[in-house]
This record gives sequence, structure tokens and C-alpha cells, in this order.
Amino acid sequence: MIADRLRASILQAAISGRLTDQRPEDGTAKELLEQIAAERDALVKGGKQKKQKPFPPVSADEQAFVLPANWAWTSFGETISLLSGRDLTPEQYSDRPDGIPYITGASNFTNGSLIVNRWTVQPLTVARQGDLLITCKGTIGDLAVLEEPEAHIARQVMAITCLQVRRDYVAAFLEYSVATLKAQAKSMIPGISRDMLLFAPLPLPPLAEQDRIISKLDEVLPIIDQLAELERERESI
Repeated sequence: MIADRLRASILQAAISGRLTDQRPEDGTAKELLEQIAAERDALVKGGKQKKQKPFPPVSADEQAFVLPANWAWTSFGETISLLSGRDLTPEQYSDRPDGIPYITGASNFTNGSLIVNRWTVQPLTVARQGDLLITCKGTIGDLAVLEEPEAHIARQVMAITCLQVRRDYVAAFLEYSVATLKAQAKSMIPGISRDMLLFAPLPLPPLAEQDRIISKLDEVLPIIDQLAELERERESI
């Protein structure tokens, strides 16, 4: 469909610096990475996060396009914290609204929102309000923001907490990257691993430009969605 190709082109332009202008007053992605590292160190010292091994630099072969001078290639894991889910046994959850939501997989995701139909009073892997959830097994790459204060996530889901990086920019990057992640999935049941996400090459702009990118996407993507709906209606005639 034309709308699908157009959406992919816009997302690529967004994450390669071609959708927005670059401004000296924005600073650089290198400075942003230093701020992210400082935040992560503070979380480790405060006992809120485990110390992680340094990520290797993104090699030239992994750099899909040339970035503006004030951007930088980095591993996605440098900019986020990633929580993998864990399944509960039937005895540990119910369809009664008691405890916190239990998000099991793609069936809970619809158009960027979450449908809650199971709850648990015995949570083990807990995502927090504002985390970006992504389906990682079976149906890959569905995204939604957790609006509830907390939710237990199953093994088909991972939760992304952004560190001084705009969540909507991360969502745009992931939406564009889903096709590549699917191609890398090697099991009989499609899935993406923690390392596939953590080591994914991320084109990182300064924070102010991330805001401009998000504003542009907020203008353009709804129009593309309307085009997609018209194409679906035409096909159904």
C-alpha cells in the first residue's frame, strides 16, 4: 500500500535527520550520551538499577545512513533500561480486577493502547507507568505506553524505560526498525531477544531536535493514517 511505503519513508527521514533542521544551540548527541551515562550511574548508586557492561561502538557496517554532524550512532541499550517479562501460572492471575494488570502479549495491544482483561496480586516482573511496552514473541513490534501505575508483563512483552531520551522518538525508531528485527529473528516462533534490542544501532539526535521530530511526526502521521484508511476502504469495494 502507498500509505505503508510513505509511512516507512517518513520514519526513516525522521531518524536520519532529514525531516528536521539541525541547530547549533541544540548541542550534540555526544553531550546527551554523557548526561544519560551520569543518570545511569546515579540509578546504579541508588540501587535502582544493576550496573551493565559497556556496549561496543556501532561499527561502520552497522550504520545504515550518514547522520548530521551533531547526531551520533549508539547502541539502543545505552539510552534505555529494558525489562523482560515472565509468565504467570493460571493460579497467579484471574479475570477479576484485583491487584495490577497482567499484560500477556499482542492480544492486549490495539492501536497503541492496552486492553486489560487479566489481573494479578502476585506480580514478579513489573513495568511502571510511562514505560513503552513492545511485543517480542509471536506478533513482533506492537507498541503501547503503559498508562496504569504498574503492570506485570509476560514473556511475550518487554518494557522500555527511556533515560533522557524522548519516548516518542524511541517509538518511531522501533516502528521503523521492526522489519529489520523480524528478519533477525531465527526461531520457528518469531521473536526478538533482549540482545537484539539492546545492541540495535540507534541514530541519536540532541534532545531539542528529538522534540522537533516528534512535532513533525504528530503533524504528518495522522494524514498518512487517513490515507491508509482510504486505501482499505477502496480495497473492500
